[in-house]
Amino acid sequence: MSALLQLAGSIIGDQVMVADAIEEDRRQHSVVFSGIKESKATTPTQKATEDKQQIIKLLDLCDVECLPVKVYRMGTTKEHGNRLIKVELPTRWHVRRLLGAKKKMADGIKVRESLNKTQLAERAHLISYCRDRYKSDPNCNCVIFGGHVMTRDEIPRFRKDPGNFICACHNK
Repeated sequence: MSALLQLAGSIIGDQVMVADAIEEDRRQHSVVFSGIKESKATTPTQKATEDKQQIIKLLDLCDVECLPVKVYRMGTTKEHGNRLIKVELPTRWHVRRLLGAKKKMADGIKVRESLNKTQLAERAHLISYCRDRYKSDPNCNCVIFGGHVMTRDEIPRFRKDPGNFICACHNK
């Protein structure tokens, strides 16, 4: 009986690992947009169609030759502010191409890679740290780059040798 329970536990564990791998692959094909205005359409499908059309226009603007696999708003409708839009693209290459061309988008529209819960928590920490630095010194010129808080002047040094870069946000 215990051998049967061990086998069942092993199968369940394997299924969880496969599900996690599939979710990770899907996440790597996804990006999240912020700053895209909510549709004023009356039906949910009209709203979804307008969101998809806006995403297609942004893909064209960034010279990304593909159609999105999935486009949907995350969360429930807010009275003030716009919900995030999650977009799944066919390949990781399309994601990299879009992220590389994101400067072409209008002010206020931002795109980032899709993050898991751990990465979201780390990002929230970095944003909080950066915000605190700006409060203490409004001229600090700091940005979040490569998972670190640094000044814009430090970016070339980080690009040359990211392994030897020591940032203040992780040096506590």
